[in-house]
Amino acid sequence: MLSAAYFTKEMDTWTIDKTTQYAQDFFNDGTLYDVDQKLNGSGAKTEGIEFSGSTFFSFLPEPFNNMGGLMRIILTWILKMLVYLTN
Repeated sequence: MLSAAYFTKEMDTWTIDKTTQYAQDFFNDGTLYDVDQKLNGSGAKTEGIEFSGSTFFSFLPEPFNNMGGLMRIILTWILKMLVYLTN
């Protein structure tokens, strides 16, 4: 079986990969910390296409003749993306 699909997705919120803030003094005591954190993003819109194919391997001898395979390729791209950085 073969199939193809087109999709769009509006995302209200999402997370951005890790960022590092160096030399943060949280307690005003002179001790500096390096902080790893994820950031919040807002207002992303994506779209993409998906191609899929599957089959049974009926040519194999028993008990393997009911096994199958599936292959899927998904291509996605970002139409718009807003990032809000706050401290």
